Amino acid sequence: MSYEKVGKLIDSLYTSSKHGNITWEESEVDGTYQVSFPKYSVRIFYKTSSPNYGGEGTEDYFIQIINEDGLVIDEVSDVDVKDIIEDSYKKLKETYDLARRQSLGVEEALDAIISNLDDLNDCPF
Repeated sequence: MSYEKVGKLIDSLYTSSKHGNITWEESEVDGTYQVSFPKYSVRIFYKTSSPNYGGEGTEDYFIQIINEDGLVIDEVSDVDVKDIIEDSYKKLKETYDLARRQSLGVEEALDAIISNLDDLNDCPF
């Protein structure tokens, strides 16, 4: 299987996520985030592998393409595309982190907390 188009998709998701051009949402699966397009959705998540020889497990990041009937029609990991995309692990991890932060409203929470702290620090007492 050629992963060239999948590589382009991952690069586009990464760039669009960094620039805030797409809206990620929580999916019904815990720790999985998705963005919807006409007829299709893309999900991003990670799995931790079992530790080898007493070491720690590693995380692999995945994207799934979902059709309009909710069927997973393709699934690819950072390992699958490592020869196609430079820094595939880093790009998928950063895309996941951006999707998570956006869908959970982390930036809004930080803004609110900082504003509250600024108000406290501005008190003349």
